[in-house]
Amino acid sequence: MIAAMMLMSMGAFAQEAGKMAVGATVSDYLDSDSRIAIGAKFQYSLNENFRLDADFKLYPKKYYTTCWNPTINLNYLIPIFDKFYVYPLAGAGLFGYTWDYDGHTDSGSMFTVKFGAGAEYYITEQFKGLFEAYYQIAKKNDYKYSDPLISLGVAYCF
Repeated sequence: MIAAMMLMSMGAFAQEAGKMAVGATVSDYLDSDSRIAIGAKFQYSLNENFRLDADFKLYPKKYYTTCWNPTINLNYLIPIFDKFYVYPLAGAGLFGYTWDYDGHTDSGSMFTVKFGAGAEYYITEQFKGLFEAYYQIAKKNDYKYSDPLISLGVAYCF
């Protein structure tokens, strides 16, 4: 009976098809040149386990460069215990930049892919805390840039 009650309580926060969430994140590159980003996130559950996740990060100006990074990701949710999920993630998007120094400017964008893992904990039925750690690779012609990142955030579910 206790096992049945535990399984029913896990379903209380299960991802239903069509369930959505919006949130805010703070991210950081884990390289020697730490770069903080602020971001927004939108999640849409395709079914009980799969979810699409669109996020946008803005890296404020540092060393005369402002960067932006929209991506679309696929998550596979794995319930660990009541209100706590982990998920592998894979995604693709763009990494863009604008460089401005002493009246000279340059801008461009690169295709990017990312893969990693995340976790979320439902604080209430409507609010959850988010954590992601992933590796992102950006490439354009012969130039390749890759780094690990971590991201923390909160989201409102509806």
